Amino acid sequence: MYIIFFSVLVLLLYLYIAFADISTEAAIGFKTKRSMTNDKTWKFANNFFGKINAIFMGIYLITYIILMFLTPNLVQSETNWITIMIILFFVSIIITNLKLKSVITTHSL
Repeated sequence: MYIIFFSVLVLLLYLYIAFADISTEAAIGFKTKRSMTNDKTWKFANNFFGKINAIFMGIYLITYIILMFLTPNLVQSETNWITIMIILFFVSIIITNLKLKSVITTHSL
């Protein structure tokens, strides 16, 4: 059950990253060489990263809750669920970097 609580906290963090005006000096944010090129790329990368992670976490939570009621034995291995969460995090980093690269080259951010 703690996985739901943790997932909600992570979802709230991603929503904060997506919609807050975070400075580049802040402790949180999508910090890569490409995203910190200028203020526009920084804001775009954090907005995109936060939104895509919020979508992933929303789908993750809904799937977990549905499976918790339908097949309780499947949900019992929380290590697998944490592994899925970590994989989704790294996938979102890759997607954000690819999107940022395409936006920079097409729109000259």
